[in-house]
Amino acid sequence: MHGPSFVPTLRDPGLRARPSRRTTPVQEGALIQSVLLWEGSPHTPPRLRDAWATAPHFDAFAAPPSWFEAQIVEHPAPGESATVFIPVPGAEPGSAAVLSLTLACAAGQPGGLEIWRADEAQQADTLVLRGGWYSDAAHPMAVQTRHTRLPYGVGLPGLAWELASPAYFSHIGTSQMFVRADSALQAGLHHGLAMPDITGSTVITLLTGAAQPLARRVELSVADLGAWRCVAGHCQRDGDLYAYHLDKPWGAGLIDEVAGNHGPQLLQRQDHAAHAACFDALGADVLLTWPFRDGRATPMMLSLWL
Repeated sequence: MHGPSFVPTLRDPGLRARPSRRTTPVQEGALIQSVLLWEGSPHTPPRLRDAWATAPHFDAFAAPPSWFEAQIVEHPAPGESATVFIPVPGAEPGSAAVLSLTLACAAGQPGGLEIWRADEAQQADTLVLRGGWYSDAAHPMAVQTRHTRLPYGVGLPGLAWELASPAYFSHIGTSQMFVRADSALQAGLHHGLAMPDITGSTVITLLTGAAQPLARRVELSVADLGAWRCVAGHCQRDGDLYAYHLDKPWGAGLIDEVAGNHGPQLLQRQDHAAHAACFDALGADVLLTWPFRDGRATPMMLSLWL
């Protein structure tokens, strides 16, 4: 199979040069260090519905800057960290919601956050970078990405855009499906997860290295004959997950219980005693579920065990 090619451009999406500085070590474990879910009316201040963080300083961030536009906020401390705000479906019709994810890289580890949007002004079938944050170790990725355009269906963000659902790649540094494989390999990036926001024209991409995965377990599952079937992902304990040797997603019973909900759900271990063994086996404290359906014939579920 021939890998897709990228279309270079001189357009600069406004990536800032990151000053060199000492990094403060972050908690060992996954790259995602906090999850906050905000809800409310588009005309009223947001209220925090659910929150989880590995340490107090990771949940002390401001409310979403916008209900309808994905944005990245870089934090000067601790260490190398940034938060992405993602518009998501609200719990009630007419409500607005924003999911915020904070990523923090351990010292010397690569990581990145990207926001891709359809270039409606020039090519509606092409994604261009509208915002990006990269740790110092991921600098080679930042250099190539600022000159990259992704046609519909091409690369990890392009695939998520085409599917209108999450897409996950492992071994992105050697993958023929990952357009920027050379710079990913140079930066030591291994995992990539892309997901569209509620607008359908914006894709958020999370990138990280092999030593610090996105979460303790990442799973993409599809609805198949009334049950969820795992099709891709990665686990700190079990390694890469493939559809041909997995039937059900981890904690399938718990996922079944929340599958009918609209929008992301943050499930704390202490609130689900009947499924405590699922959390304990992974050393996880919380499960983030995010259904993607929106009229598609095959609903998909993103599950992040943190």
